[in-house]
Amino acid sequence: MTTPAPWIVSTAHEVLAVQGVRVSWVPHGVRHARRIGSITTACGLPAHWFKNFHATPFVAGASETCADCNELFTQRGALPPAGGRVTV
Repeated sequence: MTTPAPWIVSTAHEVLAVQGVRVSWVPHGVRHARRIGSITTACGLPAHWFKNFHATPFVAGASETCADCNELFTQRGALPPAGGRVTV
């Protein structure tokens, strides 16, 4: 039996963020939940061209999350702790 892949943040857009001397790409816009390797988001959007943020776990309940993705996680009772990863 295999362990399900974690849910990560996936967005249609990204922006460069500067923190001191560190520059990195960060999610911009609505954040969707997406299982690593999937071509769709948890809410069913085709996301083959979305950016994946492997270091950014999906956190249900955050203001920038997709309402449908958020509802799916809320209904399943799989709300992660802040900064936690969800496996459902």
